[in-house]
Amino acid sequence: MTSTDPNQATSFAAAGDPAPLLTPQAPQNGTFVPNRGVSTTDAGSAFGLHFPAWSLAEWVGYSALVIVSILLTAVAVSTLWWMLHAWRSKDNLKGTSFSDTPLAARHTFTLLVPGRHEEEVMGQTLDRLALQDHPDFEIIAIVGHDDPGTEKVARDAAARHPDLIRVVVDDSVPKNKPKALNLALQTAKGEIVGVFDAEDEVHPRLLTLVDSKFSETNADVVQGGVQLMNFQSSWWSLRNVLEYYFWFRSRLHFHAKSKFIPLGGNTVFVTKRWLDWSEGWDAGCLAEDCELGVRLSSAGANVVVAYSPEVVTREETPARSRRCSSSAPAGTRASCRSSARASGSSSRPSSSASTPATC
Repeated sequence: MTSTDPNQATSFAAAGDPAPLLTPQAPQNGTFVPNRGVSTTDAGSAFGLHFPAWSLAEWVGYSALVIVSILLTAVAVSTLWWMLHAWRSKDNLKGTSFSDTPLAARHTFTLLVPGRHEEEVMGQTLDRLALQDHPDFEIIAIVGHDDPGTEKVARDAAARHPDLIRVVVDDSVPKNKPKALNLALQTAKGEIVGVFDAEDEVHPRLLTLVDSKFSETNADVVQGGVQLMNFQSSWWSLRNVLEYYFWFRSRLHFHAKSKFIPLGGNTVFVTKRWLDWSEGWDAGCLAEDCELGVRLSSAGANVVVAYSPEVVTREETPARSRRCSSSAPAGTRASCRSSARASGSSSRPSSSASTPATC
């Protein structure tokens, strides 16, 4: 018969006999913590935190990994924020487009089209540009003296459109795009100078919309949209198509609003007086478009970006990734160098800047 005397139960426990389940048992050694058992706090822990027994090299390595992860996360979040700038609000999205009802034409344009070994596409691009519905523009095709194939195609297009197209031959050595643009700039007659690539497919209404944007915003520079089209060619092409879309559709608008913008290589329009002030494009820069944009925006030029899907300039992405990868370091160097140049000469051009004689 079991006894109900508590004193007897305690004596059983003290004697080592089994005790009731709900009776707490004190440990034989160590510090007793009610309902927690024996405390195992090490002498080396601080504030109740337990640190692993790592070597110095392990601490440095893991700490560096954490810091790099935090920095990459910050870069990713900021990049995503810039990429989605155009979609932050309905008004923001509407403000990034060309006008639905453009104003009457008020400006004259000179369109520069440099081409080197582009005989397969140059003629079609020039014919397409000649279809612009704007009332007052000219086209200057720039070809190299050592490129007879492209020169012939350009002169054939000039013969088809004698009132619109002129051909300028660049005999500089070595040749590059900014040198060709600067050569044609000397004979440009328009108030606004636009740049296109030899393989571009340009919408026939683009100049009318750009002219209206200059009038609506009192802009000094207007950057239009460019979209790559061959997204099915390869994984690299798909990646480039998406990058171009977010760059021209959204992120460039953020840069323009921040007054520090790298311009694109084509579908960009700059007033002649600002080009005279900047002495054209930097002939020694591999990313002359980026350099010019940073230099002008840093000097106070009013840069406006406009993107409407219907009138974007269409072109194809290069087939090989190696061809594109080399432009990234050049763009970085151009941004740094143009920032330094702009800080040294930040005066704005005079509204009555003289125009050089044209041939």
